[in-house]
Amino acid sequence: PGLASLPAPPDGAAVGKAEAGVARGLAWVLGQAAKGIEAYGREEWAEAAACLRPCAHQYAGLPAFGDAADGEVVLYAYVDALARSGGLIAARDELCQRIAVEGNDAHAWVRLGLVLNVLGPQQVARQAGYTAWQLGIGQGGLGGV
Repeated sequence: PGLASLPAPPDGAAVGKAEAGVARGLAWVLGQAAKGIEAYGREEWAEAAACLRPCAHQYAGLPAFGDAADGEVVLYAYVDALARSGGLIAARDELCQRIAVEGNDAHAWVRLGLVLNVLGPQQVARQAGYTAWQLGIGQGGLGGV
């Protein structure tokens, strides 16, 4: 099998439509993130959570845009806004999901400990804090980075 066995490239029109769709999707995600971060800055927690909810995980999964820290800011602003607007259980669930995917994320463990300090059980909250410490939080470094 050589080059002749490869499929023909798509025509330019199809590629242009696909790129336009990706650009619209990216613009929507960035727009939602910007609205949510603005609401967060105004301490309008419910609005921030509502704006950031649909894009928090999508933004974090955009490898071509920014860096990993950008996605974490959006995700953690969403989690914090959830908790501050009374959605502690939803915040806990988001953090548990993050830890299941990225177990060495010390910042997620710290936040989980803070949420569990309110929800309980206290022993699990202490264990989350200890896990964050083991991953580098509070030891003078960047903590899990």
